[in-house]
Amino acid sequence: MDNGVGTATLLELVHAFRQLSVEEHLWHPGASIVFASWSGEEFGKIGSTEFLEQFGGELRGRAVAYVNVDAPVRGDHALYVAASPLAKSAIYASARAVPCPSPAHGSSKEDGGGGGVHSMYDQWLEADAGPDVRPRVNYLNFHSDTMGFFLEGGITSISPSYR
Repeated sequence: MDNGVGTATLLELVHAFRQLSVEEHLWHPGASIVFASWSGEEFGKIGSTEFLEQFGGELRGRAVAYVNVDAPVRGDHALYVAASPLAKSAIYASARAVPCPSPAHGSSKEDGGGGGVHSMYDQWLEADAGPDVRPRVNYLNFHSDTMGFFLEGGITSISPSYR
């Protein structure tokens, strides 16, 4: 299930980006976006390691971030994010800008929501406030594809999921 959900999510992201930029002309990225999928994580991160070995030099010079959507949905409670420290402010800003998708925590009762929590950030804060009264951004998992990009490539890495 792990790679199936991640692949389905990746394909939906590709579709959404295409729809926004090509079909609806609402947004155009300021730089190239590479969508990639590989296998072999369970056997030693073979696919991502091979990708990094082949394109590492170019990625180190041009990549802004690596976003891992390997296992993006593990429940329906709240956002969970593991990331390199440089990504924290962008993660918080993005979570504040995204409306909460959960019917129990939606933005208004008229829309079928609970009326209390308005954004992903609000729901995340309610579920997991850290010691500095902000939601916790966790350390990256050493067993994930993010580690090669972060440690070997020096690329800011993010692994979001809904748990």
